[in-house]
Amino acid sequence: MEYDRICDAHVIMGTTAEGVAYARQYEPVRVIELLAEAGMHRAVAVPLGIEEDHAAVNRELSRVCRDYHDLYFLARVRAEADAPAPEEEEDDDETADNAPPPADADDAEAVAEMVATLGAAGFVINAFRDGEPRGALRDAIFDTGLPVLFEVADVEAAKALSPQWTERAARQPVILSNLAACPLYPPEALDAIDFAASTPGIYLDTSRWIVPHVLRHAIREIPERLLFASGAPYADPAVASNAVIRLAAPPADKRRVLSENFLSLLDWGEVERRRG
Repeated sequence: MEYDRICDAHVIMGTTAEGVAYARQYEPVRVIELLAEAGMHRAVAVPLGIEEDHAAVNRELSRVCRDYHDLYFLARVRAEADAPAPEEEEDDDETADNAPPPADADDAEAVAEMVATLGAAGFVINAFRDGEPRGALRDAIFDTGLPVLFEVADVEAAKALSPQWTERAARQPVILSNLAACPLYPPEALDAIDFAASTPGIYLDTSRWIVPHVLRHAIREIPERLLFASGAPYADPAVASNAVIRLAAPPADKRRVLSENFLSLLDWGEVERRRG
């Protein structure tokens, strides 16, 4: 078949949150069933954002992914939403040895553990809820070279990301997703496409894109930086991928969106080696 290696770049998984009735739909076994029924070649799971204990959810998804060869996950990273940017200080040899470690040093060490021990394929950051990583935490993420997915409330929030992230995107994939907000309608979606087209290295995923002409426009404008994503369980991967397949767009571009862009994001063999 022409489209037989479809990869879903963004599904959501997590434990049932106490007091949240609808959260059962995010249980890994339920989402994995959707992926299997749709015949997805590979998929990336994002931890459910309503969980307060990000570390626990990351560990849970690491265990799940080790049981399913073609399932990978992005580790959720939380920064202080109202943390001020670190101030630059003059070098002072007398005080340097006694200086306390950066406030986010422990989180920076946790980033290395997410990759080396948990086998994370990248990171996900809810910019409007959890804040934008800065200082040692941001540098630790940069050092991995792995993709970073930002959940943003709207396109203006994406444009407001620190220049360090948009500049880094030229060397390290930065993916923008609207899953933190409502389904993306025009003209917001068209604005997002224009922003990605004008910013080297910025990728968009298609999670919750429900308007066919928006998908068609995105494939025409940024076929090399668009990632198919169903956002399951919000949408059925089979239905979402068929919406791309049926578009009047060049087959080569649709293959990029459905699989090739995803597979070229990083060294999947190395990710597989790390998670054991």
